[in-house]
Order: sequence, then C-alpha cells, then structure tokens
Amino acid sequence: KFHACCAINHSVMDVVLAATGGRRLRPEDVRRVEALTTSRWEAIGQREPQNQLAAKFALPFAVASALVRGSTEVASFQQAAVDDPTIRQMVDRVEVGEDPAYTAQWPEHFPARVTVDLADGTRLEAATLDPRGSAENPAEPDDLTRKFLELTAGALQPDGAKPAWAKLTTAASASDVNELTQALRAASR
Repeated sequence: KFHACCAINHSVMDVVLAATGGRRLRPEDVRRVEALTTSRWEAIGQREPQNQLAAKFALPFAVASALVRGSTEVASFQQAAVDDPTIRQMVDRVEVGEDPAYTAQWPEHFPARVTVDLADGTRLEAATLDPRGSAENPAEPDDLTRKFLELTAGALQPDGAKPAWAKLTTAASASDVNELTQALRAASR
C-alpha cells in the first residue's frame, strides 16, 4: 500500500497525485474536483470524518487531504489533518462518483479518473486502470524503499534503515535470518 488509507481509495489517490504532480493546492486555487471510480466508493463516501480511523475510510476527505498536503502519507490522515480547516474547505470542492464502465471492470481492475479544475481555468487530469503496487501495476523498487524508510523513520536510525532494507529484500535467499535481525537491531532507535 502506497497510501495511508483504505485500499478502495488507492486508484483515486494515485490519479490525484499524478494530476497535480504532488503539488500542494489551496481551496481558493481549486474550482472543482471530480473523481470517478467503481461503485465500491459508496462504502467510503463520508465527507467529514471525526477521527483518523474514519479519515482513512472517507474518500472525499482523502482526495482533499492529498490536494492540500500534496501527499498521502501517514500524517495526511492523522487527527491534525482531520481537524485542518483548509482540508475541510477543500472537501467542499470534491465530487466523487461512479463510472459504470469502471464498475464493469471490477474486480479484475480498479480504475479511476480525476479532473481538477483550477480557479485560473487550468484543467488537470489523470487516469489509471489499476492502483500502483498492485499485481497489474507493480511498484518500482525505489518506491518500495521510500515506503519502508517512511514507515520506519520513527523506529530505525536513518543511517541504519537502508542497510536493514537491503537485508530485508534479500531475506528469502539468506542462509541465516540472523543477518536480518542483526541489521534491524543495529538500526533501532
């Protein structure tokens, strides 16, 4: 998972970040956002989550948070983000809906398309057939490294995290798993 939210959100999160290039937008910069995906989104259509768990299962909020923060990392769904009035304002500009053609492709694929109409008249668009990191759209090795480093930042020393990752990625062929556990212990804070 490359986004710190419900997997149903992932295709939409991919295309939001692709359309915007990960740049941060302010509500006043955005006229309208339309995100289209399968009918599965209706299970996570909450617009105003009250806590960080609910935020991970609220697609309109997730889109708004990605637009405001320029990312979908863990902090994008923590309580500070839930309480952020800027994200709440952005939610008002987000429309999520079903594209029946996308629903027809489920469960083989999980397509999504997003259109972001900016206040200056610029239109940003992106689409995907499958979320990044799925079997149909595999992640690049560098993406996996970044994700590991992001998730272990609070637990592993920066200078030890990369060697620990190197050991982890070769653990299946290691003759002794102690090499991995030693690398993790050495990197621990």
